[in-house]
Amino acid sequence: MRQSRRLLELQSLKQLRVLGMNINEKSEISENECNVLTKLEKLKVLVIDADDCKDKSVFENLDRLSPPPSLKELYLKRYRHETLPKWINPKQLSSLLYLRLEHVDAIQLQMSTTSESEGISTSKWKLEGLRLKYMAYLQLDLKSLEQDLPSLNYVESHKDLRLSSMASNESSTSDSSSSAATSSILPTQLHHFITIKLTKDNYLLWRAQLIPYLRQNLFGYLDGSIPCPPITIPSSTNTSISPPITVPSSTNTSIHIPNPAYIHWSQQDQIILSAILSSLTESLLTQIIGLTTSRDVSLALEKTFSSTSSARILSIRFQLSTLKKASLTITDYFTKVKQLSDTLSTISHPLSS
Repeated sequence: MRQSRRLLELQSLKQLRVLGMNINEKSEISENECNVLTKLEKLKVLVIDADDCKDKSVFENLDRLSPPPSLKELYLKRYRHETLPKWINPKQLSSLLYLRLEHVDAIQLQMSTTSESEGISTSKWKLEGLRLKYMAYLQLDLKSLEQDLPSLNYVESHKDLRLSSMASNESSTSDSSSSAATSSILPTQLHHFITIKLTKDNYLLWRAQLIPYLRQNLFGYLDGSIPCPPITIPSSTNTSISPPITVPSSTNTSIHIPNPAYIHWSQQDQIILSAILSSLTESLLTQIIGLTTSRDVSLALEKTFSSTSSARILSIRFQLSTLKKASLTITDYFTKVKQLSDTLSTISHPLSS
């Protein structure tokens, strides 16, 4: 948008669904351009990059815009101002489902609009997804966020913010299983962030994408350090569960009740398992049919991609020894070398130093 006339030209693009805008100190938006976006009735995704500018004119230009009427997703990045554009509010973005703010210096996110005459909240967000990354000055109250965004299913933040409403109902747990019960429920929309599908050639890249989302007390489900608790426990361990599972009094069998730690562990594990399965290609899914826990699937994949068959090792070493730059760029050439070397390391046959 280096020339303001380009914004006017959008008026004829009635079928436009996705729009990206770069705005900087050289950008200008005239009065007759402020409402151009409102005429794009089919526009669903809007991306605005403010280019890390701190010029006052940049913020004034963005403030003057009026948003599209049916916008579903908004991405604002590199916006260096303490307040967001005035139109980023639930009244003017009444159809918005996903909001992503990244490298933004805003202090607050307006949660509702208020009627001037009655002084009461009239509009609230319908957001289902919220991503707040690298917002060093943001002041956000967790309880208020849950109340103001009742439809929110997942949230991602540089502070690893999680909502209790995303979790299943948490019950008290026995001391022996407290480590499993205290970890937060992983957002069920994790598969939205795992964009790379696992194939036979990209295991390391896929794994590098998945692991960061599991670091916060969740990786133990894969490596076994958070084991599966007993399905039931003696009634004396926890009497808060109702009703208990009873047995006839004529037997000497002790009374057991469902173990809340197991319920929590199972729910968490199935969320992780679902995220992993959603990132596998169809050919790989056929290899893990019948596996019911995230650890079982993880071990199966690790075994598949860590096969020490002589044929595979020889094939990779042969590719390395015969690889030539030819028409490849320097970057592509070294990337290919590193990919082959990393694959050898994964199968415990690294190149000798």
